Amino acid sequence: MRPTLRNAFLAAVLGALPTVCLAGLVAAPIELPGQAEPSVVADGGRGFVLTWIDRGPEGLAQLRYAALDRAGVVMRAGEIASGRDWFVNWADFPSLAIADNGDWVAFFLRTIDPAKPYAYEVRTTRSTDAGRTWSTPVLLHDDGTPTEHGFVSLLPDGDDRVLAMWLDGRRTPAPKDGEMHGGHAVTTLRTAILQREGGPRDGQELDDLTCDCCTTDAVRAGSGPLVVYRDRTGDEIRDVHWLQRGAQGWSSPRPVHADRWNIAGCPVNGPALALAGATPVVAWPTMAGEAYHVRVARRADVGWSSPIELESGPGVLGRVDAAPWTNDGVLVSWLGGSAKASVLRVAQLDRELGEVSRLDVVSLPPGRMTGMPRMASHDGLALLAWTSPEVRGGKIRGVLLRAREQVATAPAWLDPAERDALEQGMGHGMARAAEAHALPGPKHVLEHAEALGLDAAQRAEMEGLRAAMHAAAVTQGRAVLRAEFALDRELAAPDPDPVQVEALSTQAGAARGRLRAVHLDAHVAAARVLSAEQRARYVELRTPMR
Repeated sequence: MRPTLRNAFLAAVLGALPTVCLAGLVAAPIELPGQAEPSVVADGGRGFVLTWIDRGPEGLAQLRYAALDRAGVVMRAGEIASGRDWFVNWADFPSLAIADNGDWVAFFLRTIDPAKPYAYEVRTTRSTDAGRTWSTPVLLHDDGTPTEHGFVSLLPDGDDRVLAMWLDGRRTPAPKDGEMHGGHAVTTLRTAILQREGGPRDGQELDDLTCDCCTTDAVRAGSGPLVVYRDRTGDEIRDVHWLQRGAQGWSSPRPVHADRWNIAGCPVNGPALALAGATPVVAWPTMAGEAYHVRVARRADVGWSSPIELESGPGVLGRVDAAPWTNDGVLVSWLGGSAKASVLRVAQLDRELGEVSRLDVVSLPPGRMTGMPRMASHDGLALLAWTSPEVRGGKIRGVLLRAREQVATAPAWLDPAERDALEQGMGHGMARAAEAHALPGPKHVLEHAEALGLDAAQRAEMEGLRAAMHAAAVTQGRAVLRAEFALDRELAAPDPDPVQVEALSTQAGAARGRLRAVHLDAHVAAARVLSAEQRARYVELRTPMR
């Protein structure tokens, strides 16, 4: 079997995750660029923006982005920033926010002092043209101390404003001779506002002692921005706390729930927020005994509801994320446990946090290499991305999640016969050019095996070619349907964007081109299996009688 066809067959059969349908959720695998540390944000009804870090030679780190359509196809990609003095970490990684005026705001982490591995700063940058150009990076904080600054959350805050929250180590005492970073860190929660013009403003401290390296999160609730993070008391209780900005400023920190988790070091496992309709929902990991518990609660009265447990036990790692879902529900993702591996799971919860469905997306090895899976959603479609460590340096994988009734189907205008051919991997005229030049298809060769006098070796090779072609044609045919569906969605919009229409049309054409190549490649490979006499006989058998 030719290498190109064999690789297509392996990619179709072994390299892709299956499409999964379970009680209300469908997860379809998509191809994503990038190595590691993914983050994702919804771009209204257009699709999503994915960011990640690629590692280059000589310590080069590149923060890159890809704008994806609603079918998960990359429309445009580029670099946000790069450097050789960055702090690159599996748990503390860049993200991007889209301001209400359409500006993109991103950040990255830069090492302050190479002799102090956890002394790093946050620099922000803005694009006013959807990622095509970026401003000169500016420092988020003004303390100038060689301490830790990171675990940033960015939240649109009206017009061109973006609210930034981060963990800040400026209160950490300078270490004495021989001391290592860790037990004496004093980490605080701080905030500032970013705008198009000028540096960060309205900087203030929100909590004077927090956990050192757990992710933070924020949403825009009805009465103002709401923030969750892992707090820390003097006697090392590290429960999740929340605070909110109102007309009178920021509230005092309060616990979501009194888990009373006592741990001497940071668990590197923060909370996540999403809106279930207009109601904030928080998901978080905590530990009781020897095992992690993944819990959720919803905003109620002046506090939060009693927590509901999604999973606990050996192998659970937490690393949660959350996104709004249909019918005022919410999706929660986390790394759960199984007998042999970690499992990336998603639960669909209703407005009362009742579990509607649960989906096991993929099994992953335990450890830090899988990073922090990230999720974003809009209008009944979610993208879940994670780092898969099967190659050196990592590879970003992802799935699109839809409600079952919203699975992408072929547009109504598509010819039913063509739709069936695309779904079932049939030729439907894709290899007509090959047939015109006496290049036989493996399917038809096998149909005429006796008349062609195929020997056992030829039969076996032709069977392999047919199986590989069919598997690759099914995979690529479904890609054509997704591309046509995305184009159809844009054309059905009240005011279709001509740039988007051109890009989506080009992508649909490219998908069809790749499908055609699958069929043509199989015909070329089949011709090499037959003798000249057999090819001539094949033409006679396939020529219609007059």
